[in-house]
Amino acid sequence: MSIHYFCKVKSSYEILKYHPLMKNFLLLVVLLPFFAVLNSCDAQQGKYKDVSKEEFNKLISGGKGILLDVRTPDEFNAGKIEGAINLDYFSEDFEEKVSMMDKSIPVYVYCASGGRSGLTKALMQKENFEEVYNLAMGYEGWISK
Repeated sequence: MSIHYFCKVKSSYEILKYHPLMKNFLLLVVLLPFFAVLNSCDAQQGKYKDVSKEEFNKLISGGKGILLDVRTPDEFNAGKIEGAINLDYFSEDFEEKVSMMDKSIPVYVYCASGGRSGLTKALMQKENFEEVYNLAMGYEGWISK
């Protein structure tokens, strides 16, 4: 590129605008922050999955995390998955109790058929829990053959 090129340009903006390498540089400057934000959003999302009873069984057999039954106390007392703790979805302080849980520990949640536990999974995602696994078919699917 000759000196005559720069002499014809009237401002530094025009140098940036017309120089072939500067177009690529400007594109990089604009897109790099965009991709950085996208990447950070993925990192914050965590794992929120509806899983089959086979996958749920593998997950809870790992021994890490909280097994949470969100059915009513009567449903819970009628039958539960071994090791589960009960937190009634319909209790007045349900959301408050969920928000006080350790968000860094995986949570394995279930209800009777997957509805209340699915809503609990969504609440936990909103509360920024790192990992939440919902037994998609609920306790009824768990006990069926």
